[in-house]
Amino acid sequence: MRSKLLLLLSCFILVACADEDIKETGISRERAISIAKTNCKEYPDRFSFVDKAEWIPEKHFWAVRLADRSGFNGRVYKINHNGEIVGTHDFNDDRRTYNDDGGPGPYRGGWWYY
Repeated sequence: MRSKLLLLLSCFILVACADEDIKETGISRERAISIAKTNCKEYPDRFSFVDKAEWIPEKHFWAVRLADRSGFNGRVYKINHNGEIVGTHDFNDDRRTYNDDGGPGPYRGGWWYY
């Protein structure tokens, strides 16, 4: 009985924590990735994997980066909290450098900025 109560309590805590993220972002990370994949005509042929997907709090959108096998070419989708695409751009990173920690490198604003 005690283990069932503990399991139920931990489930409630997990659900409460998950709701906080969705309240801020509007949609889940998985939903943002799904929207990007659905709207990319080159997925899965040319841009076959999700390189990055993160919430950009200062801009209030999800940035989902779909890339080819090399990781140098791809497309970034900007998806707002309502699940609408608010921007997209293609990238070619073969001449850009990143910081050792995977950060944005020398260009301004981050990997999602254009």
